[in-house]
Amino acid sequence: METQNYREELEQMRGDLARAGFGSFLIIPLKYEPGEVNTVWLQENCVRQPISTMDINEAVKDNLNSDDGIRILERYYISGEVLKRILFGDAVSEPFRLYACEQNEQPDEAAEQKSMFGLFSAYFYLFHTQTAFLCLGITYSDIAVLERICNLGYADSRAAYYYRDGSGLYEFSLDDKLREVCALAGLECFFQAGSSLFLESYIYTLAVVPRRFHYLESVRRLTFNLHQMLPLGTEMDDDSEGDVYYVYSVKSQELDSYRWGCCVTSQTICYVVADETMNLEEELCSQAEDGLPVVLLALYEKYSCLRFAQLLVTVDKRKLRLLRRLNRQMLEFRAYGTVHPSHISRWYNVRQIYQYLIETNGIDAAIEDVNNKLGVLAEHQKEVEASTNEAVMGLITLFGIVSILASLLTIIQILQGGDYWMITIVALLLIVAGAALVALWRSRE
Repeated sequence: METQNYREELEQMRGDLARAGFGSFLIIPLKYEPGEVNTVWLQENCVRQPISTMDINEAVKDNLNSDDGIRILERYYISGEVLKRILFGDAVSEPFRLYACEQNEQPDEAAEQKSMFGLFSAYFYLFHTQTAFLCLGITYSDIAVLERICNLGYADSRAAYYYRDGSGLYEFSLDDKLREVCALAGLECFFQAGSSLFLESYIYTLAVVPRRFHYLESVRRLTFNLHQMLPLGTEMDDDSEGDVYYVYSVKSQELDSYRWGCCVTSQTICYVVADETMNLEEELCSQAEDGLPVVLLALYEKYSCLRFAQLLVTVDKRKLRLLRRLNRQMLEFRAYGTVHPSHISRWYNVRQIYQYLIETNGIDAAIEDVNNKLGVLAEHQKEVEASTNEAVMGLITLFGIVSILASLLTIIQILQGGDYWMITIVALLLIVAGAALVALWRSRE
């Protein structure tokens, strides 16, 4: 009976689903070196915003937003208009349109709507572990646009990008434009493989429909279609994916329906939200303020672990100062930078979403691996310090031997001159030097 009911509901919503509005935040992992972040450029072109969502507990927000001691996070917001100016300059004229077409195709008048997308906004998230993220917000009316841009499951890009303004149609590379923006901020791609930026991106997608849902299965089907980047009305079943989890809003007893639901996987999180006004911009702003920080916290933990692995490979193991700094960073991350799912929020469905993000990305195992690396690093530090101490002690011993020989020569010269008071003083100095050497040798043992 449940199956028949949800099928009837989806059939009744077919017209509404065809009018759905879509938006996505494409979350691109980045990294930076100490002192390389261009804070001047960020302050001139972006607006620094603290985390203010009520979906995250106050203690966690205070820890993230604190300027005292360790600053875990800095978040910068870029509006769509400013982002357009940064990417394309001031020379572009209205009307301005962006297109993501198939390779070797150009947007024609008949297909422009199916390949058109817009810049909504962007965020830079900078974390204390030398990891960062660019969250690029886009809007579109056809889910195929997102599929072309992300090309999920493949290493190459299948999208050709164009923009049209008052003077004509021009081709450009969205990857190159975004790399330039990141370089201006002093950030670089996390993986330097030369492939598309969106290969390692995490995709946060939202679909807005006008009607609420009476059956959870309806929400489940629609969010899974979003995950697959298929039209919402598509009949789709796929049991091969084992890392798919679903979370829903609380059912309204008054309306006997659900407002939203989401599908969480290792590469995507997809929301379907009911809003009778179909205000996509307002819903995207709400998701950016409430949902996006929860996802970024999980991704920060994942990529911090990967960043530490990178730094351990490249750091000069003979330089104690660098080893101590890396060890301190890892300890600070372990002590202050991780948030347990039970502490993230007062709302159970938010805790569920965060828990599924942790599970699907294997973050608990990655953090445990950081603990193991801390142990290995501590042992290596001891070895380096021991070898350094041995070298220092060797120098001290050599200096002591030379001092004794010099003192003996002085005694001989004094004996020849008959100055017995000087002999006594030099003898005492020899005794003290000998005692010091003995103490140093014993401390070595």
